[in-house]
Amino acid sequence: MQGIGPMPSKFPILPTEMKKYTTFVVIAILTSLLCVACDPVYRISVRNQTSDTVSITAITTTRFHFLEKPLGFEELGGLEGPSRVQFKIAPGQSIECGQAIAELEDDLPFVEFQATWASGSVVAKSKTQMLQLFDENFWGGLAKPYQLSLK
Repeated sequence: MQGIGPMPSKFPILPTEMKKYTTFVVIAILTSLLCVACDPVYRISVRNQTSDTVSITAITTTRFHFLEKPLGFEELGGLEGPSRVQFKIAPGQSIECGQAIAELEDDLPFVEFQATWASGSVVAKSKTQMLQLFDENFWGGLAKPYQLSLK
């Protein structure tokens, strides 16, 4: 009887390559789980749904920022601590004024907020009053992305 050589492997991958492959798969799965588990970031915007230009005066937090300078933007003071700003929003326009990670409560761009237009006004002087200005979803929670609609 002739000598039989090594038995052909059922798996084309060698054991050391299998360990590398398994490690890679585990790392890929863990990385994807970490990415999925992160809280989403939502835009915060103010939208003018009136037929008039709205004038806004607000005391802002460090979370207040915008991509494009709003119409008539002015800083009215407050070098130390919250800044007081004033700007306008044309009818049908909106401005993005911040971002919130998951929930809005800790990422509000305003401490106080006052909006006036020809036929009305809105004033919020506390966090609770500010949150009540934002649009709600079907279930009564805050709609995402967060939008403060002036109507």
